[in-house]
Formats: sequence, structure tokens, C-alpha cells
Amino acid sequence: MEPTLRAGDVDALVRLLADEDPRIYQACRRRLLALGARAACALAGAERSEEARVRVRARLLLDDLRFEGLEAEALQSVRRAEAGIDLERGAFLLARSILPSFDARQCAASLAELAAQARAAMASLRDPLGRARAFGRTLGVERGLRVDDAERNGVRSGLLPTVLERRAGTSIAVCLLYLAVGARAGLPLRPVALAAGLWLRGAPPFPSFLLDPARGGRLLALEEAVGLPPARPDSLLELTDRALLARSAAQLAFALRRGGDRRRAQRLGRLHGIFRTGGAAGSRRAGGEASSGGG
Repeated sequence: MEPTLRAGDVDALVRLLADEDPRIYQACRRRLLALGARAACALAGAERSEEARVRVRARLLLDDLRFEGLEAEALQSVRRAEAGIDLERGAFLLARSILPSFDARQCAASLAELAAQARAAMASLRDPLGRARAFGRTLGVERGLRVDDAERNGVRSGLLPTVLERRAGTSIAVCLLYLAVGARAGLPLRPVALAAGLWLRGAPPFPSFLLDPARGGRLLALEEAVGLPPARPDSLLELTDRALLARSAAQLAFALRRGGDRRRAQRLGRLHGIFRTGGAAGSRRAGGEASSGGG
């Protein structure tokens, strides 16, 4: 940003958003985006402009600025996460990319409430498997959390706050919720992929078990899992938290694209690239890779 740039200059750039010449508009757009937070206040005022073109373009620019902030936050998260990314924070970030008014504090309070109920159910049990069963029963039976992949093409069903509100969502979103609550309740879980879908596996110091969110949080022995040959426990594919967030971003991008919202689909594709590559160079080109819908 030029040190001599004055507030009046920013206002002048905002007024030029009304120009009918696309070259002038694009030049103003680039300058305002480069100004970042310095331009946000003027753009917020322009949203109330009497000129329709200014209102619309200011709103789009503010949305672009907001997403660039989210993208920078995602990059920062994956690059500094030596011991693993903060899964809950990543799920909140994906929710904020779709829902500008998303209230992270309210969502965190709901997760804390679920974790408290799960801890209470596990408190009197010493057997690790018994504790895990009590956890799964609390979320899957008593709270009625269920997987509804019939809605996988719906954007909101893939978001953590929607699962909390509706008690249903895509398998990825429900797994994110189980993992977030498990971390808060002291039950370490890891996401795993099987032919039958996504599951959760007990992480050390807990013994090996599989928890199926699609069956009301039921606990299964490894050989009971559909699609897992009894002699092939190695066919379990354990996912990192970052890989699960990448799948979530890919599924959201797929749903947005199917709904005709290519602008936001490309944005989610960029987040998918950041989570998939760990922020490596070229993640901005990942938009086209997030088209499978991810399971």
C-alpha cells in the first residue's frame, strides 16, 4: 500500500466501481483488494449507496476480502500445525466460508454441552471399551445424531453447525462432530476410511475398535465392519485431520458447483487445495480437483 494514500483516495476508488468501462472497474477492484482491511470500511459504506452497481460490486468485493482472510487463516493453520491441525477450528473455518453470520462461540458452546453429557455417561465406567460405547450411545442414540448422505448435494448438510442444529448431516460432517466432541470429552478418535464409508477408530491409549456414526454410534470389532475382510485389518485407511478437512471442502465445493454457484465452488476448491497439500505452492490451482464430491 502506498504510504501517501489518503482516505479520500480510497473513497474515490470506491466511487469508480460505478464506471461502465470494465477496464476501469477491474483496475479499481484490484487496487481495493490489495488495500485489504483499509478498503473494507469504505466498501461497507458503499453497500448503502444509492447506485445499484456500486452496492452490488461493493458487496462482492467485501465477500472477496472476507474469503481472502479465511484463506490466509487456513494457510496459517496448516503451516504452523507441527503436531496436527486443530480439527474443530478447521471445521469452523469451513462453516464461515459458507455462512458469513456463523457464530463460532455458540457452536463451541453446543459442542461443550455434548462433551459434558458424554463425560457424564463415561464417568462411572473403568473399561475403555465400555466408555467408548457410552460415548457412542450418548451421541448416536440419546442425542439422535445420524448420517444422512441422501443430502450430500446440499451445502448446509455438510457443515458442523447444521449437524448440531438438525442432528443429521453428511457422513463427513457427522464424523467431524464426533471427533470434535471426542476431543473435548477425553476420548481420542481417528477418522478411517473403509469401502463402506467413514468410521472412527479408537486412538491410543484406547484399544482398537471401530465406531460407526451411521449406526447410531455403535461400536464394532474390526472384523464386523462391512467391507473389511477379517484377515485384512490393514485395509483400514487412517486419515489425518487435515485429510478429513480436505474431503469436507471438496464435498462442499461439489455441492456448490451442482447448485450453480461456481464462484463459491472455486473458493472452496482453494481451501480444499490448502488442506490437501498442507499449504504447498500451487494450492490455488486445486479448484478443479475438488469435483468428485468426496465421500
